Amino acid sequence: MGGRISAETVIADNGPLKKFSGAEPINDNDPFWNKLLSFNLKIDDHDTAQIHAFDDSLNDFLQSLMYNNQTSGNFAAFIRVFLRLSKELKTSERFENIIFLWQASNALIILRYICKFLTQRMSESEFVKAFTSSVSTASSSVGSSRDESDSENDSDCECQYSSTAERVLDTLIDILADLPVNETTMAIHVECVKCLIVMLSSQLYNETVVNTSVVFSYFITGACSRRAAVLTKTLLHNYLVHNTEYHTFKKTNGGSIVLQIAASVWSFVQAATSEEEDSGNVQDYPLTLGSLSILLLLNLACHHPAKGCNPFKETLALFQNSQEVSSLVAEKVTFKLDYNSLYERLCATACQEPPMLLLYLLLHRNSGFKNFVLSRINLENLVLPVLRILHDGVASLSSNSHHMYLALIVMLILSEDDFFCKIIHETMINDVCWLDNDRPIREISLGGLCVMVFCPYGS
Repeated sequence: MGGRISAETVIADNGPLKKFSGAEPINDNDPFWNKLLSFNLKIDDHDTAQIHAFDDSLNDFLQSLMYNNQTSGNFAAFIRVFLRLSKELKTSERFENIIFLWQASNALIILRYICKFLTQRMSESEFVKAFTSSVSTASSSVGSSRDESDSENDSDCECQYSSTAERVLDTLIDILADLPVNETTMAIHVECVKCLIVMLSSQLYNETVVNTSVVFSYFITGACSRRAAVLTKTLLHNYLVHNTEYHTFKKTNGGSIVLQIAASVWSFVQAATSEEEDSGNVQDYPLTLGSLSILLLLNLACHHPAKGCNPFKETLALFQNSQEVSSLVAEKVTFKLDYNSLYERLCATACQEPPMLLLYLLLHRNSGFKNFVLSRINLENLVLPVLRILHDGVASLSSNSHHMYLALIVMLILSEDDFFCKIIHETMINDVCWLDNDRPIREISLGGLCVMVFCPYGS
C-alpha cells in the first residue's frame, strides 16, 4: 500500500492497491510486493463510523481484485509471497529484523481483509480456488513455469496439501506454534489468529447449516488435524499468558473487523438466538491475544463434523497436568499443561462467556481436569463468580441467557460430586455484598450462598 493508511486515505488513489487489483499479472518476485507491504494502518478501533467508512472505501478495490484475479492470478501470487515470508520469520525474529517482521504483519492484515471479503461473497469451493493461480496460458507462461518450479521445491514438505488454502492454514499454525511471542512479534500472532477466525467464518454466510465445510475439513481430517494438539496447547498457553491489551497494535490494525466476525463466530458456536446481545458481550472485554485464542479454540472444538470425530475436541479431553507424574499409561498422548494456572485463569475470567464455555467443556470431557478442580481447597474462587452470574442474571432483564445456562450446567456438573457438596458447606465466605445491597451478608457458608442464589429458581 505504501505510506500511512487511515480512514481519510483515498483508496482509489493508492497506486500499489490499484496495480494489485488490476488485470495485469504481477510476478511474485517483483519488487512491487515490497512496496505493497510497506504501510502503517491507522484506524481507531473504537470509532465505529471510521471503521465502516474504511470498510466501504475498500469495497471497490476488493471487488476489482475478486474479478480480475481470475485472469491476473495476483491473489495467488500474493499468497506465494506470504508463504515465502513465513519461512524467514523465525530467523528475522532471532536477529531482530524489525522491517521484515513489520512487512510480514502487514501481509497478514492484507490477507485478512481479502479473505473477509471473499468469504462473504464466494462459496467455499470458489474461495479455496482463489488461492491458486488461474491465469491464462497466453498471459502467464512465465508465471506458470514459476508455479511448477515452486511446486517442485515444496515437494519435500512433510504434509501433503489438497489445496494452497490448506497450506496457508497450516502455515498460520506453524507461525503460532513456532514463532516466539514478544513485543516485535505480537502483531503477527494476533493477525494469525484473526486470519484463522476469518477463514473459518465462511459458513456463517450460508443460508443453511453446513456440516461439510471445506475449510473445517482441513482441521478435522486434513493436514491441519495433525497439528490439533500443538495448536490447542498454543492457544491455551496464549490464554494463560498473553492477556495484556496490545495498545500499539490495536491502533494500527483496524481490529474491529475481526471483532465483528468473532462476535458472529461466537454466536455460531453457541447457537445463539440474540446476535446483538452476544456481539456486545464480545466487545465489552479488551482485545488480547489470549481472548482471540480462546475464540478460535472454541470455534474449532465445538464444530460437529458430519463424519468422524473432532481432533480438537478429543485433544481438550485428553491433555494432562504438567505438574503431576502419572503412573497410568494414557491411551493417546496429546500434551501437558499446568492445571493450576488454567484453573486460576478460568476463575479470573468466568465473568466472560467464552471462558465459561471452555470451563464447561473441560469439566464435561476432561476427567483429569475435573478431578483437579474438585480437589481444590479454594473452590470458592471458581464457585463465587459462577454464582454471581446466576444471581445477576435473575436480577437483570438484559442478562445473557447463554452465559447463565453455561453457569447452571457448570454448577450441575460440580454438584454431582459428593465431596463438593460436603466441602461447600464447610467453606465460609465473608462480606458477600452483591447478594443484597440493602443487607450485605457478613458471613455465610458457600453452600448456604448456593441455596440463596438458587432460591429464585425454585420459587
